[in-house]
Amino acid sequence: MKWKEFGIDIAEGNELRSLKSPSSIFIDNDDDKTIYIVDSENDRIIKWKLNENDNKTLAGGNGKGKQMNQLIYPKDVIIDRENDSFIISDYGNKR
Repeated sequence: MKWKEFGIDIAEGNELRSLKSPSSIFIDNDDDKTIYIVDSENDRIIKWKLNENDNKTLAGGNGKGKQMNQLIYPKDVIIDRENDSFIISDYGNKR
């Protein structure tokens, strides 16, 4: 891994480029060095590709809730390449 002298500032908040209580990251070296960030208090998992200025919401981001498109205080995420899936620890929903 190589650190850049100048990067993107990320401030606390609930906008797409902001994080609030990030609890975990997963770096996927197989997918163009994509970083998955668990943004716990914004109830979402975001995906950030190397050399891109914006991230994408991978899961959640639809407010707190029990629906399949909602999370409550997620804690961790991993990528399962063998099964082509990602696994989320959704603490608030106990799933």
